[in-house]
Amino acid sequence: MAYLRHSIFAASVLVAATATSAIAGGGFGYPAQPVVPVPAPIPIPDYANSFYLRGDLGWVLYETPEIGAPGINYSSDKMEDSWTLGVGIGYNFHDNFRGDITLDYHNDAEVSAIDPATSAKHESDLSSTIVLANVYYDIRERDGFTPYVGAGIGFTYNKMDRRSIVAGGVTTTSGRDGTTAFAAALMAGFSYRMNSGWMVDAGYRYLFLGDATTESSATTGSLRVDDIQAQEFRLGFRYEFQ
Repeated sequence: MAYLRHSIFAASVLVAATATSAIAGGGFGYPAQPVVPVPAPIPIPDYANSFYLRGDLGWVLYETPEIGAPGINYSSDKMEDSWTLGVGIGYNFHDNFRGDITLDYHNDAEVSAIDPATSAKHESDLSSTIVLANVYYDIRERDGFTPYVGAGIGFTYNKMDRRSIVAGGVTTTSGRDGTTAFAAALMAGFSYRMNSGWMVDAGYRYLFLGDATTESSATTGSLRVDDIQAQEFRLGFRYEFQ
């Protein structure tokens, strides 16, 4: 009887060892357990939030102005072209959105008109100092080029120089004056990234600059220029602080 118990125990140990070996070696026809891949983490966009400085030069083409004076219906209204210089500071809020505050100066542009009743030429010089808050949408960058559109609002200080009236070889003048007016702008253009910090910016800007007037005198009334509008073609640089 003891011999039988020992035989059963030995057989049990042998069966257990055989089963363990078969399982470890992939025996009994059971398929290997599939490997479940671990999903890669979702990347977080690296937005280029940074401040930037800008500087711009440009050529200004004025629309034909509406020039008026008390009791005179002018003809041959005209406003000469000028140039502009500007600086600004801005911030990249997102890959596509940025904003800046700009300060621009329009150099003197000659304003002139003819009084058809006397054939006298009335003229003055107009300059403008413009402050705007602007927002831009940068379209997707490709090969370093980024097209954009934008808009801005602010105010302008339009300064009119002395008014001159030339008639029969005689010139009379009245005083200069300045006017603060609402200003607005629409922009379009593109930038080109030269390296991680510097960008070239080439663009077009339409400006509405409100009204301007000269000072009146005892002998001559004020010369007024209404609804001043300009088109600018600009070239500048931006430097982004990383």
